[in-house]
Amino acid sequence: MSTVILDEQGVNIYVKGASEIVLDSCTQIQGFNGKLDKIDSGKRAEIEDAIAKMANQALRTIIIAQKQVKNESSPTQLS
Repeated sequence: MSTVILDEQGVNIYVKGASEIVLDSCTQIQGFNGKLDKIDSGKRAEIEDAIAKMANQALRTIIIAQKQVKNESSPTQLS
């Protein structure tokens, strides 16, 4: 599921979905302190391991991802 929100800074796109699917498109992770860190191969493996451990306990995980697109194009150009 995705939501697109237009504001003065541009367009914010929010996506919620299955962790293993959405994670493939992510390049950064926001920590508890609000700081963004790059997802390197080690961090990606750590996240995938956490997802797998929860799945083995019959727990479903979701990821919420966000991308901001600067206000260089009008919303009518989004497709």
